[in-house]
Amino acid sequence: MSARLTLKLPSGEIECDILETRAAEGLIGQLPVSARGNVWGEEIYFRLPGALNAGSKTRETEVGDIAYWEEGQSLCIFFGPTPVSRSGRPEPYVPVFRIGSLEPTGRALAILRSFEQGQVIALYRSSQAGTG
Repeated sequence: MSARLTLKLPSGEIECDILETRAAEGLIGQLPVSARGNVWGEEIYFRLPGALNAGSKTRETEVGDIAYWEEGQSLCIFFGPTPVSRSGRPEPYVPVFRIGSLEPTGRALAILRSFEQGQVIALYRSSQAGTG
């Protein structure tokens, strides 16, 4: 893992690990970021200030995965099934670039599930605590 980041939501903060990929490097270069989030099933996504130079796409995601949605220029956080899921696993609408994950503990899932459409979400390096 190349970086440890913090997601700040209205009901709490969650630590996440970002993989060593071109997309992840681009994300780290944009930090800190904050935006109004969207909810789609058990996925939160929010628009980034700039596009990421991404690698290979996948539709295979797990609870806790963090991915980049190129068409929406957005970061996606998967914490359960989406409206297109065919099982209990999260499934993106289109293939995404997996760039990291968070530990899907009961506390983290409760924070994610309490997030409401339009609330502000922030992402920053964990060492920047309090600046996001």
